[in-house]
Amino acid sequence: MSLSRDDNAKKSRDEAAQALILDYQNGNAQAFNKLLDGCRYWQYIFKSLQAKGVPATHAEDYTQEISIRLLRVLKKFRFDCTFESYLNVIIKNQAITYYRIRNQKIKGNAITLRSLEELLAPAEGAAAFDIPDINAPPPDAGLLYDEIRQIIAACLGLFKNKTAKLVTCLALKGLKQRHITELLEIPFGTVGGYWDRGKRRLRYCFEKNYRESPTAA
Repeated sequence: MSLSRDDNAKKSRDEAAQALILDYQNGNAQAFNKLLDGCRYWQYIFKSLQAKGVPATHAEDYTQEISIRLLRVLKKFRFDCTFESYLNVIIKNQAITYYRIRNQKIKGNAITLRSLEELLAPAEGAAAFDIPDINAPPPDAGLLYDEIRQIIAACLGLFKNKTAKLVTCLALKGLKQRHITELLEIPFGTVGGYWDRGKRRLRYCFEKNYRESPTAA
């Protein structure tokens, strides 16, 4: 039985994805960029989320999160299924998460993600880092928040790689990964890698120097 044109296209995509993932696992970082950009899987994730009813603004954030997650997990991908099947499960779970979050309410307001709070989120098993609720701060929260920003600046000063520092600063300013890609003219996957490492370095700096006293100079 001959394959249809769609089946042939899917088979070609699966084979191309497998070859790039194997190349990435063998140490070629550019293979990850080719997978997301060249094979247009970044667009595939974004459009799939939208097709499941996730609004564009959330879909873009989730696409960025999924891409950063893939940067790590594909290092150990075992090909028990095709990459596209694996990716579809991740997309489905992310859409379910979106609807679950949307339906939860805190004081009448939908839960929102805050990049600063995500940045300061502790590693698994670590104690939570106490920061003020920026939307409803107590009288002295503004001062504490300013001091936290000073700490972030001090930690950024320890970065040796200028591109990593720049990507991290732009991400903290609220720019999307796609915007940073266009601004710096570097591949999407490269931006994701620098931002992922930047978050880890900032967290390490907080853990090492400021865990006991977040307001310490």
